[in-house]
Amino acid sequence: MNWRKGIPGVLNSTIDFDYLEIGLKQRLKLGLAGISRYNFYTGTFLSQKDLRYVDYKFISRGNPYLFNNPLASFQMLDSSFPIFNRFYEGHYIHEFNGAILQ
Repeated sequence: MNWRKGIPGVLNSTIDFDYLEIGLKQRLKLGLAGISRYNFYTGTFLSQKDLRYVDYKFISRGNPYLFNNPLASFQMLDSSFPIFNRFYEGHYIHEFNGAILQ
């Protein structure tokens, strides 16, 4: 669980928001079949009274030239999108560790 809070009044700040994110991640060893890993998250802004660009939640685009971490990004997405409502995000990867080739 991750909670972020913009606190107004601290160092003359006017930022005021609440963001809550809950997630699950697991690594499964499947013997000779390999290793599976997944991440699932959901989150939302509980309040957005004064939300600045630096505090936005983004689904970021992939990089067409470099390989991104598949558990943290969407490789084939061609644009970045800010999210202000509830979102659901999931990533899954399976490493066969040579199980198919042996």
